[in-house]
Amino acid sequence: MDHHQINPESIQNDLVGGIISEKDALELLVSLVTYSKDAKIRSQCLEIIGGLNVLDEKRFIILETFLISDTDQLVRLKAAKILSFNFPKKGVRALKNALNKDPSPLVVNFISNLFKDFKDIYFKRDE
Repeated sequence: MDHHQINPESIQNDLVGGIISEKDALELLVSLVTYSKDAKIRSQCLEIIGGLNVLDEKRFIILETFLISDTDQLVRLKAAKILSFNFPKKGVRALKNALNKDPSPLVVNFISNLFKDFKDIYFKRDE
């Protein structure tokens, strides 16, 4: 891998090409997503992290962290989508928290629609 050109695409290509393992890809992606100021790069990293099949706890924590604390609503939305798909039971608490606290109508509407078929009060937005 050319370390001067580390980006989500190069990590994905090296993973698909068998140059790096999923665990190594996760480490590189976590580093990149944590330190990147570019929302598009953070979103791309989260997308790839969501598709990995290793270290579920670490993946969950990264996705939860970005759902709760990223400054970009599209990155938070990406994290919500991946959490709901990859961790449908475990992610409920983080999604509920975001439903009640996220300032973005985009994120709130996605989560509300996700839970619209549930009648449980747990899934209702606190007013």
